[in-house]
Amino acid sequence: MKLVFPAYYNKFRCIAGACPDTCCRDWELDIDDETYYRYQVVPGKLGEKIRSLIREEGGYRYFPLREDGFCPFYDDDGLCSLIRKLGYDALCQACDEYPRYFGCCGDYEQRDLSLSCPEAGRLFFAEPGIPKICSVTLPEEEEEETEPLTKEEIERRDAVLAEQDRVLSALREAEGEDAERALDHAGILFSCTPQEVAALCRQQEKMNDRWEAQLLAIREAAAHYDDWDAAFRRDVPEEKNWFLRLACYFVFRYWIDAYFEGDSENAQDFGPEIRLTCRCLVQLRLMCLAAYHEKGHFAREDMVWTAHLFSRQVEHSDENIALFKRG
Repeated sequence: MKLVFPAYYNKFRCIAGACPDTCCRDWELDIDDETYYRYQVVPGKLGEKIRSLIREEGGYRYFPLREDGFCPFYDDDGLCSLIRKLGYDALCQACDEYPRYFGCCGDYEQRDLSLSCPEAGRLFFAEPGIPKICSVTLPEEEEEETEPLTKEEIERRDAVLAEQDRVLSALREAEGEDAERALDHAGILFSCTPQEVAALCRQQEKMNDRWEAQLLAIREAAAHYDDWDAAFRRDVPEEKNWFLRLACYFVFRYWIDAYFEGDSENAQDFGPEIRLTCRCLVQLRLMCLAAYHEKGHFAREDMVWTAHLFSRQVEHSDENIALFKRG
């Protein structure tokens, strides 16, 4: 199996209680089958508490959030009481894997970190330049069982990956240019105005009250500047490096969708992925401007936080991702 991942992937370590915006807040915790059956044999009062909190709806099991929006096992010091009492093996798959994500098709797997995690974002923006993509071939004994692909599926997948590689190479060659010119150089520039993105903001699924305020700030930023592009270049430093990296992030993460969502007749239709990439970058630029307008300055930690807010609210919503892809 071929395993592909960016160079920063293996550097990630959860900072637990030191995290400025824990993943134990706002997201109900899905419980996979294996973990559910493991919870059924946890002894004592802890086992009783775990089982009493499990809810099931529409074939899914989950832990509902407390009234304050936190996981019921979140302690005041920012740590997890399940880990404290039962160890890391007590975590369900969603907690154990986050912020990592895995995209697998046949004997190919790509891995990355979600920018919704502030620590993952810190790693992502820590170094200048375009992240190196690493590739390893797993020994046969380490490979996971996967559904074999047909010859036609392999050809379609490889065509999608070849286009992904071409675009990432073109973006690397354009290093030093701004993101818009780099996307044009790669042949995937989709014209998108701030007003169009502001209109999309009105349609986006709102994950929580904090995001409602952020969407309003985006719309105000789109309306505030006569020349928003010039204002962005003036007020947001180092944007070439940051936004080129973000362009690569979206291409690496979402280009494989063209394989899963396409068919043999539209094997190389990357229109949805191109629209997603460009719209995400415009909305992020507007969020950066909104942050600058509020604070009067913008630094790397602001870029990490902006990407975190965006990813947490957009990338973790299937409805919002579909909205960004729509023609």
